[in-house]
Amino acid sequence: MKPSAKSREWEFFRDESGRIAFNPKCNECERNCKQSFRAELVRCPVFVKSKGKEDCTDNSCDERH
Repeated sequence: MKPSAKSREWEFFRDESGRIAFNPKCNECERNCKQSFRAELVRCPVFVKSKGKEDCTDNSCDERH
C-alpha cells in the first residue's frame, strides 16, 4: 500500500524519535502555520509583524487566518 501524501508530508516533521517537531520559533505560537524543525523559517506573519521578535507575546498570534 502506497503512503498517502499527508503521511509523507508529516514525515518531514518527525524527529529522530518519531515525534512531530516544529521550528523553535513556531513552538509557542498559537497559529496553525507551523513549520518543520528541519526548515529554516520560510514565511511567518508573526515574525515579520514583531520585527524579528522570537515569540508571540505582542498579541499578533490572536489574528487568525
